[in-house]
Amino acid sequence: GWVLTTARGRGTLVPAQLQAADGHTAATMSSCRVFLFHHIYFMLTVAFSQRDRRWAQQKLGNGSLTMSQAGCAVTASASMLASWGVSTNPGDLNNYLRDHGGYVNDNLLVWSALEAFGAKLERYISCITTPAPISELETYIASGYGIIALVNATPGSKLSAHWIRLL
Repeated sequence: GWVLTTARGRGTLVPAQLQAADGHTAATMSSCRVFLFHHIYFMLTVAFSQRDRRWAQQKLGNGSLTMSQAGCAVTASASMLASWGVSTNPGDLNNYLRDHGGYVNDNLLVWSALEAFGAKLERYISCITTPAPISELETYIASGYGIIALVNATPGSKLSAHWIRLL
């Protein structure tokens, strides 16, 4: 699974509950953007992969890239929504967003479009120039918030942005 650290590929490991739902490579929280969503209740954990053959080759939004290539934000969002009991998956969510103005510039997710599923954007935290507030994120997770974070998927090298859902 993901190993999230507090400083560009080095530093202390964060607790296991801050792992990505998609279970792929290591990532850092040194350069990140965090979106906090709140919902009335929290259910089980549902994990999806953007590389799942059921939607991997589906075009993301109205662009030329596929879900496998660039569908991490939609996949993380679908995981959060499905865990809240919304009947969706990355392919279905992508179709809905494409048909209901959920993308700008062909395939950039409009975060407010998730409100149609009961997810209200509560807060945006920028950790581009400062370390991620790990203890604050743990508190939000324990309180039932869904957290979608943009992290560096290749620690110690040029930023390789990847959206994940924190658990």
